[in-house]
Amino acid sequence: MTRQDLANAIYPDVKITLEQIFEKYPPRALPNGAEVTRFAPSPTGNFHIGGLFSALIDFSLAKSSNGIFILRNEDTDKKREVPGALEAIFDMLVRFNMKPDEYQKTGENPVGKYGPYIQSQRLDIYHAFAKKLVAEGKAFPCFCKKTEGKEEILKAREERFSEDDSNVEYDPCRNMSIEEAVRRVKEGEKFAIRLKTPNDGSTKTVFEDLVKGRVELPANAKDVILVKNDGIPPYAFAHAIDDTLMGTTTVVRGEEWFTSTPAHLDIFDALGFKHMRYYHTPNICKIDEENGGKRKLSKRKDKESGISFFFEQGYPTDALIEYLLNLISSSFEPWRAKNPETPYQDFKFGLDSITAVSPLFDMAKLNDISKNVIAKMSAQQLFESWLTWAKEFDEPLAKKT
Repeated sequence: MTRQDLANAIYPDVKITLEQIFEKYPPRALPNGAEVTRFAPSPTGNFHIGGLFSALIDFSLAKSSNGIFILRNEDTDKKREVPGALEAIFDMLVRFNMKPDEYQKTGENPVGKYGPYIQSQRLDIYHAFAKKLVAEGKAFPCFCKKTEGKEEILKAREERFSEDDSNVEYDPCRNMSIEEAVRRVKEGEKFAIRLKTPNDGSTKTVFEDLVKGRVELPANAKDVILVKNDGIPPYAFAHAIDDTLMGTTTVVRGEEWFTSTPAHLDIFDALGFKHMRYYHTPNICKIDEENGGKRKLSKRKDKESGISFFFEQGYPTDALIEYLLNLISSSFEPWRAKNPETPYQDFKFGLDSITAVSPLFDMAKLNDISKNVIAKMSAQQLFESWLTWAKEFDEPLAKKT
């Protein structure tokens, strides 16, 4: 038996070829320097300030370069998915004047030629690439059960490596014979697909972060999961495929993904894809009242972490955008001082001025910016803005007008 036999046993129903996939997703014809960015939230909860922070960077990079801004629905975590969250995110982006160029609503056709933009509708694509990796010996089926798998992995690691090799995590199934793997697949055992890491824990991965600069991290030495045992890929595998096929030029994502980058680059290498350009956004922070230190803004502790708070308080959407531009780019405030009457959309947004440090959320600063935005409104604009707020948050007051 060959690895191709194993790949065919795992994915007997995958009919689409890689040639057909690449034909469906040709390189984009864009002006020189045009950025293709994507905002790719999971529909698992309410829109928060960190999401708006990232979306604004994505949108501004695309629009400042005559590029494309994509909204992609990363709905692979079905257990935590909130019904209607995708539509709520889309509506929120529109409310902040950041309507995506390419997107897809639930139950509707994609707007754009590089869809579907809902990951659960792209499983045939993910499986085709997983099949390729299994056939090439770069990935393998793992039959470890969730409750037993970690113990098996730890035991195997103890047998193979010394105690200081804690960053190495080879899966016990990686050296299973093809015959046994095929038999277990055909007998209906559940399995995940894992990357067969080529690293042994002794090397480094060097990459360029668009804000941090040249970075050197320990190379990934774990057989990371590419496809879960329910057939759904986690973020690492899905984003490598989607961002490549959709022609993404820059991936803007949270600081929490920074240390996972070596593993993600391994996946790109295994697939034969060009590496993404990553920009890891710093966390928005505030001063901790208990100890006076700096801490990350918390969705659980801090009311200002949720976008709904600002709507309830009546802040204009333009004020919140201008405030976030202040946090994102050191160039925005001096630009605004020189151009007090110019719409913020005319600000030329560049990666070279994006902050590399975690900004502090300052309500006093936001209030000052809001006063300036409101002062520029005409009487009619102010009345309409107030009436819109009242209809949403104080209906009895709205009915008195």
